Amino acid sequence: MKKADNRNFSTMNIKLNLRFIPVTLFFAVLLCGGVCRAQSTSALRTIVIDAGHGGVDPGAVSGKIYEKDINFKIALELERMLREGLPEVKVIQTRRTDVKVNLYERGNIANRASADLFVSIHVNASEKSSANGHSTYVLGVDKNKQNLQEVMRENSVITYEEDYQSRYEGFDPSSPESYIIFSLMQNVYLDKSMELAELVQQRYAANIPGMRNRGTYQAGFLVLWKTAMPSILTEIGFISNPSDREYMIKESSIQTYARSLYEAICLYKEKIDKSAGVSQIATAKPASVEVVEPAVKSNNGVRFYVQLVTSRSSIKNVAERLAPYGDRVVERKAGGWYKYLLGGYVTVAEARRVLTEVKERFKDAFIVAFDGDEQISLAEAGRRITENNSAKK
Repeated sequence: MKKADNRNFSTMNIKLNLRFIPVTLFFAVLLCGGVCRAQSTSALRTIVIDAGHGGVDPGAVSGKIYEKDINFKIALELERMLREGLPEVKVIQTRRTDVKVNLYERGNIANRASADLFVSIHVNASEKSSANGHSTYVLGVDKNKQNLQEVMRENSVITYEEDYQSRYEGFDPSSPESYIIFSLMQNVYLDKSMELAELVQQRYAANIPGMRNRGTYQAGFLVLWKTAMPSILTEIGFISNPSDREYMIKESSIQTYARSLYEAICLYKEKIDKSAGVSQIATAKPASVEVVEPAVKSNNGVRFYVQLVTSRSSIKNVAERLAPYGDRVVERKAGGWYKYLLGGYVTVAEARRVLTEVKERFKDAFIVAFDGDEQISLAEAGRRITENNSAKK
């Protein structure tokens, strides 16, 4: 594979399409190489790249062309670009050879590494050869039937795994009803995930103007289910479409896809670094994406809080540092971290109203639950409340 010169951005090696990219992004792309290196500290420290499928799971297939191989080539080229262009950022691959990695383990790799970004690379397929174009997804629910079929196909790989029914909590990848669970998700990283997804699509559109831009969507991809960081899954095109397939198998196209992802990540990094520079207080990362019970009524010991920030050390002058909410903040210490919470509210609805209020000041705030001094998941909170309500009848 011919290596691309990745040392800086210039108008020669970035073909910008201003119909798709705002003027502010135009200048950001030109400056991104220098801006990213200039940061002495960064909010983006670790990126996990996930080459979809592998081993006995080939992914989508067309003749002797396997999705797993295309994904892997792009993942390696993206890693090379990141290591050269953003040497301060740690890059981790979920697989470095042609092996099968279970979907749950891909997310676990990112969680164990305390990653700041998870990027899963895939190739699409359809029964209709006319379906074409690139798209990028974040975790959520999409009612589009065509997208649901694509999600079902990707999720069906869990059937290669032993004991997958208990591992994925009874999830049936072929049942539309199973996807209702994603409507109950409290995806605290939705905004940042969607921000990166949109940047990826913009860079695809600029670098591959001849291919259809299908846009960004929310969908129930299991590989994104429990990643505790901003996460996306990108579909670079349809292997079932002759034009898309002809393009994606070229070595030059592998570099173009990787470069588009690299440029999007660099732009994303610049944005979050600017945001992180506003405050030195660390924002919290929940251990997993939580499920919110839809009908929380009243409770006994269960209370809901809005978590604003966490810090390794106790924050002095809380009222001033966390203004205008400081005088209402509760400090709790858990796992070596000091957590600063607003609460506790009897219902999730109350906590949600406060969450909406504080989002302008604390963009990464989210809802947590406690039963006495025990922090519990929102799903467990809903279960305990339901049990309490049933016991009172």
